[in-house]
Amino acid sequence: MSMMKPLSALFLSLLVIISLAGCGSGGGSTASTDSSLPSSVTGGSTGGTTPAGGTTSTGGTASTGVVKLSWDPPQGAVAGINLHYGTSPGSYTSTIKAGMVSSYAVSGLAPGTYYFVVTAYDSAGNESVYSNEVQAVIPASS
Repeated sequence: MSMMKPLSALFLSLLVIISLAGCGSGGGSTASTDSSLPSSVTGGSTGGTTPAGGTTSTGGTASTGVVKLSWDPPQGAVAGINLHYGTSPGSYTSTIKAGMVSSYAVSGLAPGTYYFVVTAYDSAGNESVYSNEVQAVIPASS
């Protein structure tokens, strides 16, 4: 797979929200929009705070972790977004072809730490560089 040049019009900022039913409200953090990819971002947490922008946690089952990610929509010759994640920083073992969306909820996550990035792809399947990485911790059920 060849890599596209970084898209200067592609501004990605990830918002992470973690939720578990019966465990109180989820929490998270936001990253500032940055014109360069990748950029640094503070990872998500499970504290009882509401992230900036008024986003609140979503529902889930008592044994299922949900991480909701959002980003600024890409501009230009972009066909869609891939969401990559794994349990080690910089090592993404799962990929979701999310399409042309600006948010996605990943569900069914077992307790543990997860690392997420997104990429843009064009109609030929060429993929951009990774966005900034976001960390989310799914706690054990309470």
